[in-house]
Amino acid sequence: MKKKDRPPFWFEETFDRIRRMEEDLHRLMQDIWKSAFNTFTGFEFPRLEKEINFGNIPTDLAETKDEIIIRADLPGFSKEEIKVKATEDSVIIEAEKKEERKESAENYVMQERRYGAVRRVIPLPVQVVPEEAKAKFKDGVLEIRLKKAYVEEEKEKEIEIE
Repeated sequence: MKKKDRPPFWFEETFDRIRRMEEDLHRLMQDIWKSAFNTFTGFEFPRLEKEINFGNIPTDLAETKDEIIIRADLPGFSKEEIKVKATEDSVIIEAEKKEERKESAENYVMQERRYGAVRRVIPLPVQVVPEEAKAKFKDGVLEIRLKKAYVEEEKEKEIEIE
């Protein structure tokens, strides 16, 4: 089923609204800029944009009896560009890509630099033991395995009121 043949997901509508709001804000700032500096022709309000937007990190979270398994899609990244941190109740995945390309010939030099980064904090449904976490990266998929921390059942005692 194509996107236009189905109703939009809630997050698609939300991101479309945010994009339209950003465009409206840019137009408003452009008008303010032009009215404040109308003597300077050819100037435009600078637009703040990221050079590369890799977007969010799509993830799957599965829970077994003994562990939590997270699979994150990070195509285009290498193992060295990815950092994973675990706490007792969350996992943080960060990936950063820096590219530099330089070409030169007799009459010209071309040099390009690009930068992009993604970050995702994943709250966990149960507490885990971060010291025993393991991760592997293969074919653009990061797999993180976290051992569940078993908490003894809380003991209960009725307290007499004086």
